[in-house]
Amino acid sequence: MTTMMTARTRNWLTAYKKYHVTKEASAATTQAQSENPVVEPVHLHVADLVIKVSIIAIAADKDDSFDYYLLKITSDGPALLKEDVIDDYFCAFSAGSTVLKGHFFLRAT
Repeated sequence: MTTMMTARTRNWLTAYKKYHVTKEASAATTQAQSENPVVEPVHLHVADLVIKVSIIAIAADKDDSFDYYLLKITSDGPALLKEDVIDDYFCAFSAGSTVLKGHFFLRAT
C-alpha cells in the first residue's frame, strides 16, 4: 500500500504545473484613506440562508443541561406568522414575527 500511495503521489506531483501570476499595479484605497466612505447597510440574517430540511443548532441560553438544540427545518426558510402562536414548549410568538418552523431532535441522556 505504501508503494501504491507513493506512486499516486509521484503521479500527482509530475502532473503539477507551476503558474506565475503577475500582480496588477493598483493603488489600494482603504476606508480610512477614502475621503467619503460609503457605508451600505447589510440586512442578511443567518435565517435567510436556511432552506427546508436544513439542520441547525439553536443556542439554549437558559438551559443548564444543554448548550444547544438541533432543529430540522420544515418551512421554506423564514416564515411570517399571520396569527399569534404558542408552541408545544409554551413559547409565545406574536403575529408578524418571523420564525423558522421545524422539529427538534430529542436527546437520549
